[in-house]
Amino acid sequence: MTRPVLLFLLSGLLVTALTAPVFSGSLQEPAAEDHEHTVIEDQMKKIKGSMRSLRRGLRSAETLPAALPVIMDMQAAAQIAKAEVPKMAEGIADEKERAAFVVAYRQGMIATQKMMLELEEAVLAGDLEKCAKLYSALGEGKDKGHDSFTED
Repeated sequence: MTRPVLLFLLSGLLVTALTAPVFSGSLQEPAAEDHEHTVIEDQMKKIKGSMRSLRRGLRSAETLPAALPVIMDMQAAAQIAKAEVPKMAEGIADEKERAAFVVAYRQGMIATQKMMLELEEAVLAGDLEKCAKLYSALGEGKDKGHDSFTED
């Protein structure tokens, strides 16, 4: 084969390779996410995962020591989330209302952190009954917090 024929064939292959997905309809735009993930959302996912682990880890005295690092991870995630401003605050036009909303969010996070600290104390004391009560209270607090501070 001569060089011009070879170049012609290679360019034809290149054009075909580049345009085939367009004509076949298989070329797709990357899927856009419904929304941007916020720091709060990322930290709440960490807390949710930790709560799943604790559901099993708080059932017996033998598993309690393994719950301590999980609880500390939850506390760290709550600390990070507490320092953020909920996305929902952006939609509050009145400055005083927005400030009150942010304060209420932060107070809720502080209450959550206190429960997490109490849970840590209960684990250290080996008090399974108190662990169960605090675990339930954290779950209820999550529901109340989501009702107040998320748009879902």
